[in-house]
Amino acid sequence: MPLLEIQHLQVSFGSIDALRGVNLKIHRGEIVGLVGESGSGKSATAQSILRLIPDKPGIKMSGDIFFEGENLCTKTSREMELIRGRKIGMIFQDSNAALNPTMPIGDQLSEGVIKHLGIKKDFAFQKGVETLFNLGINNPVERMKQYSHELSGGIRQRILLAMAIACDPDLLIADEPTTALDVITQAQILQLLKNLDMSILFITHDLNLISKISDRVYVMYAGRIVEHNSTERLFSKPMHPYTQSLLQSIPSLSLATDSPLKVIQGSPPSPHNIPSGCAFHPRCDSAMKICSMCDPLQDTSLSFPCWKYHPHAQNQIREIDDINTDQPALETVQAR
Repeated sequence: MPLLEIQHLQVSFGSIDALRGVNLKIHRGEIVGLVGESGSGKSATAQSILRLIPDKPGIKMSGDIFFEGENLCTKTSREMELIRGRKIGMIFQDSNAALNPTMPIGDQLSEGVIKHLGIKKDFAFQKGVETLFNLGINNPVERMKQYSHELSGGIRQRILLAMAIACDPDLLIADEPTTALDVITQAQILQLLKNLDMSILFITHDLNLISKISDRVYVMYAGRIVEHNSTERLFSKPMHPYTQSLLQSIPSLSLATDSPLKVIQGSPPSPHNIPSGCAFHPRCDSAMKICSMCDPLQDTSLSFPCWKYHPHAQNQIREIDDINTDQPALETVQAR
């Protein structure tokens, strides 16, 4: 049984469809990457897992989120308070916004430990010191006494990591944890996450980071998962045109100096006006007429919804007038 399983998750903010039927699984001890452009729905997915989507008029959330076999969508606010921080930890991308500038780091780190583990303040402080030390932070006792503005960006990000893992959660959600950090600090944070040996949902727009840390990858576009696979297979044999375009746009030392990089035409769709059919079709070099008219059928035998490869594409195409029926079928996928 997966540690976390999201089924048909949909979230809308008025007329904005932030998530449109997201399905995702994370097993114990697995690092899963969730990658996509800004506005694709990555952070909304993380907030939905923790039930941080506001319960207000006009905001709708449907689907199921199973964690350790229990549906988080049926939990009360009080029950979710006991799960956040204790069972599921989260690293937010903006350390300046996530840390309270008026409280010493030690008080902020100890707060969750006292609440969830029920230990006294002195013991919570000591646990915080040990956590900082284990994350490679020098002079942890002094750091606990400092305020966020006195720390570098890299140290602040490690503080957020310490706060997220202080109660030994079963799942860690890392939402763009290396944003605005230099390359060396990024590598250090990635290594720290690997060394934790826990289940992690690693959210980023950077495919290079995903390739270095994740076991499996989900690619997101316009509120939907367009492809998922093992990291090795997704990077070696991407199937969905969007994934292919993303990978072809990344600079690589293996490329010849005169090899042009792929440029994805256009821009991601506005959540106010998502194109009909496949949302990627206006930017897709392989788009057919059916792509603009019908959503790609979900098929359990494929890890990517795309008319280009779908086994029933021919039947759908024949039902649409003026469509050339000589289109690639599933055999091309199976051959690969």
